[in-house]
Amino acid sequence: MVAVIALTVAGCASRPEIAAGVAATGRMAPRTITTDRFDIQAYQRLGTPGAPLTLYIEGDGFAWVTPSRPSTDPTPKDPIALRLAAADGGPNVAWLARPCQYTGGAGRGCAEIYWTEGRFAEEVV
Repeated sequence: MVAVIALTVAGCASRPEIAAGVAATGRMAPRTITTDRFDIQAYQRLGTPGAPLTLYIEGDGFAWVTPSRPSTDPTPKDPIALRLAAADGGPNVAWLARPCQYTGGAGRGCAEIYWTEGRFAEEVV
């Protein structure tokens, strides 16, 4: 019964809420990184200053609804890179979303081009 309730609640969670829950399992703290063009969602766990940092960058996410129709929100339905980061036992781990993910596609500087044809544009990379 508890499993059914948990699955029902998880099914109602927003994509940012899902990401926050995944990050919490890895004791990762949220952070927003402000660049000249975008605000990038990040999570980090920095436990040992001076030790190497393992960085995970999220994939393309939900960039396309169909092969010819772009999504209005590129946030992934399942944040695979964040799951990997949360499971990483290293002392210093960070995860970065791609531009426009976790903003509802409407964050500062966001335009559809940045999660479709321009996802490797100079201003994105």
